[in-house]
Amino acid sequence: MPKDRNKTLFYALIALYGVLILSTFRQYGITIDEPPLVAYGQAVFDWYFGADKIADFFVKDESLELYGVLFNLIAYSASQILPFDIYDAHHLVNAVVGLIGIVLVYKIGTTLGTSSTGLLAAVLLLLIPRYYGHAFNNPKDIPFAICYAWSLYHQIRGLSEIPHLSHKRIIFTGLSIGAALGMRVGGLILFAYLGLFWTLAYFFYAMRTRIKIAHLKMYAIQLGCVIGIAWITMLAFWPRAQQDPLTYPFYALRYFSHFTHHNTTFFDGQIIQSVDVPRYYALQWIAMIVPEIHMICLGAGLYYLVCHFKKRTISHRHLQWVLIAFAVAFPLAYVVAIRAPLYDGFRHFLFLFPPLAVLCAGGLERAIRHLSHRFRIVYIIPVLLAGLTLYDMIRLHPNEYVYFNRIYAGGLFKAAQKYQTDYWENTYKQGIAWLDRHYATLSKAGADTGLVSSSKLRIGAGSKNAQYMLDKARYVFNPVPEHIDVYLSTTRDNRHKLVPGEILHTVERDRVPLFYVIRPDSSYDTDPFFIHPAIRYGKLAWKYIREKNYPGACEAYKNAIQHVPKAPVLHKNIGFVYLKLKEYEKAREHLERALVLAPGYIDAYRHLAEAYHALNQYDEALATYRKLPTHTPGFSDIQFNIGILSLRQLQFESAIEAFEKVLQYKSADHEAHLGLAVAYERSNRILKAIDAYRNVLKYKGADPEISAKIQALQNTRQKARSGVQLR
Repeated sequence: MPKDRNKTLFYALIALYGVLILSTFRQYGITIDEPPLVAYGQAVFDWYFGADKIADFFVKDESLELYGVLFNLIAYSASQILPFDIYDAHHLVNAVVGLIGIVLVYKIGTTLGTSSTGLLAAVLLLLIPRYYGHAFNNPKDIPFAICYAWSLYHQIRGLSEIPHLSHKRIIFTGLSIGAALGMRVGGLILFAYLGLFWTLAYFFYAMRTRIKIAHLKMYAIQLGCVIGIAWITMLAFWPRAQQDPLTYPFYALRYFSHFTHHNTTFFDGQIIQSVDVPRYYALQWIAMIVPEIHMICLGAGLYYLVCHFKKRTISHRHLQWVLIAFAVAFPLAYVVAIRAPLYDGFRHFLFLFPPLAVLCAGGLERAIRHLSHRFRIVYIIPVLLAGLTLYDMIRLHPNEYVYFNRIYAGGLFKAAQKYQTDYWENTYKQGIAWLDRHYATLSKAGADTGLVSSSKLRIGAGSKNAQYMLDKARYVFNPVPEHIDVYLSTTRDNRHKLVPGEILHTVERDRVPLFYVIRPDSSYDTDPFFIHPAIRYGKLAWKYIREKNYPGACEAYKNAIQHVPKAPVLHKNIGFVYLKLKEYEKAREHLERALVLAPGYIDAYRHLAEAYHALNQYDEALATYRKLPTHTPGFSDIQFNIGILSLRQLQFESAIEAFEKVLQYKSADHEAHLGLAVAYERSNRILKAIDAYRNVLKYKGADPEISAKIQALQNTRQKARSGVQLR
């Protein structure tokens, strides 16, 4: 009867969550990653159904090649059916995926304990504000978290079946790992869990019984089947990996492990680069955002886990709990060990929340079971703490993901002074809603003062995503915040301080401003609230760059450098702009200056090599390119340039080596095959040149010139062979 009651309560919980989703999903804003990922899903959808647009899309945003498209494809397909705005439709699908996560932790908890364990796990996951908030509009991390939990569920079930794994377990374990890889290459970690824990289970089984060679062979075959199913599933939803199915996933993993893009993050009171975050970054974040009830439950769960190791025998049930604990601890230990570059708070680790909820549920259940007969208050404590977290979630709505606990972080009000809040740009929708309500007043005031020059308000913003939420009948979006009527921004990177003016409105939670609506006013230029002119001009220049207005960007950077002449990033950036303007000598001067100020500046080295190349200083260009490490973003493009320069310098061995490195990551790159063919031909390796030219035809398609070149080389080789025979 209690089991049925727990099941009924779980169904009620799911129904309640479903009602909350349907009634609130339109209240969440468009986040940073959503527009490119929506476009990614659309491009792959078109590609799968016959309109070959994916090649053009990858040229525009090559970074998306590093991700699978499983969720984006599903969400875009659903958006073509659902009667909502495309982003609202994506948010609804995203939230449904979050709901599936609640179902999965219930199933995992029930498998490891009882239905009450499963119910507690589901409740505890739902009471993680960061999980709840991200579930509505995080198209990368929440879907991956759910596939991570799905794989853990089947791996846990498999531990109790070894050595007689069912066909169902093999298939679904492979599918779940493949689905995780079909979104993020970090799913490769699931293979490690699989090999480690299933092999341990098999080892313990062998210790208890007389193992047979046939069982070993069968286990190896079963493991191979899981890997094969996972790999095929991954490839089905990762178009770029289909071109290099064996090597590209590992390239992507290496790329993300040494991510060198200079994303900024506000951490411990400072804006720092992602590559400079301390080792304890992820540990600090999880300590600040896990609610108090989870901390207590986790402590009890770890105590229970340690107690189990005091026993002489370890059952498969013990191993299942260890797997759950390992699935939480290992990723954190790994990023600490390699000092991975991180940013945007804890969002890259949301996949830890489902197994963490299960671990907490086990701890809470054990604590209640052992203490309730002695201390009645044990029932009250978790209820009060859960109520406190629920109260915070209601107050923060729809910004649940900016939650900080009280016990360690001191709550949102205190934590906001030293850590990021709305980095995900969720509050734009709330700020624009205020703008809509006050549109008539703002328009009239602007017309009376002469500030508004047309019938539409000109809107500037700290994010281009604002344009997707603006009513085009009322507003004109200006991506560069100059000559505007209203400026909108979150506090990320101090963008709200970019445009001096009168603060009309703020979106606040717990007395913390998350979003600003500002009317530009030159009389505020010297107001200390707003940003230093050098930074202001630098950010303005970057916006010009994104709009491909390079003359405007150049002037903005010149103004910034006048204020801060020894900032390497400004010299690097203006050097890049001069490259775009084809003023290569000026580009070289500024890039060399950047490297004097900051030796080892990878982006400056790359752009400097491009400047040398354009100035026909090939030796300098080659030497500069070779200083770049293998984990540099765009490494294959750098190797391609090295190959081209080596050909110009008649360094054929160097060219061959460079083009082969390109093909390790991009085996279908017909231009790299062409460069390799030319290098082989000029070094008189006719057979290899012919093979390389054939690969050009294979990946490029029909080309009369290449076909003629192959025929000419074959004729040359035939004549050479005939000459040998005559002699």
